[in-house]
Amino acid sequence: MDSNLNAIESIYRQRADRFSAAEKRYVIRDRMVMNLRVATFVVAAAMFALGWDSGEGRLWYLAGCISIAGFCALVAYHERVRSEMRRYGLLRRINEQAIARLRRDWTALHMTHVAVPAEHQAVAADLDLFGHASLFHFLCSAATPIGIRVLRDWLLNPTSPDKIKRRQQAITELAPHLELRQNLVLNGLLLADRGRTTERSVDWAESAPWLAARPWLLWLVRILSAAAALI
Repeated sequence: MDSNLNAIESIYRQRADRFSAAEKRYVIRDRMVMNLRVATFVVAAAMFALGWDSGEGRLWYLAGCISIAGFCALVAYHERVRSEMRRYGLLRRINEQAIARLRRDWTALHMTHVAVPAEHQAVAADLDLFGHASLFHFLCSAATPIGIRVLRDWLLNPTSPDKIKRRQQAITELAPHLELRQNLVLNGLLLADRGRTTERSVDWAESAPWLAARPWLLWLVRILSAAAALI
């Protein structure tokens, strides 16, 4: 049995290392593209400034427009790079979590918090269904609210033998398809992250104004604007 677990852990470790290496490559690429974006924007600004200063700056303006087009292309490419970087990072984490689950490493295994209905709390506590080192802690790899609630309800509510048999058959069919199973978990994590984007936007909108905490920056903008007008 231990040898089988070691073999399974070895598979997860190899996958985690492979995804980690890919993630690091995209981290490096992310920094490079970011630097290129800054450089391209600076070049575009310089081209327009030279065109304005020369008085006859069609070529400068043309060069500035080309630089802006390059900047926009880099922005689109940067989004793809960051998307791949996040994807590989999540795949690495999925396999690291699988290793933690095999080892029963409860501190390393992510625990999803879920609300337990009042009528089930006593039974859930007696059977250690939820909380740290619980059955839910061990089983849950769901990330979306509906997936979390479904697993909670399956643990709390009885069902028919026919449904149990169908679930067991589904588990048997999915068991050998590691790539498919991890892609399902990955898509759940990505969906959950998109849902949190709205929450982050609301938090940002309700937070204190960014410039209010940096009055020096506001005055710097005013001084530069006045200087540009005088020139």
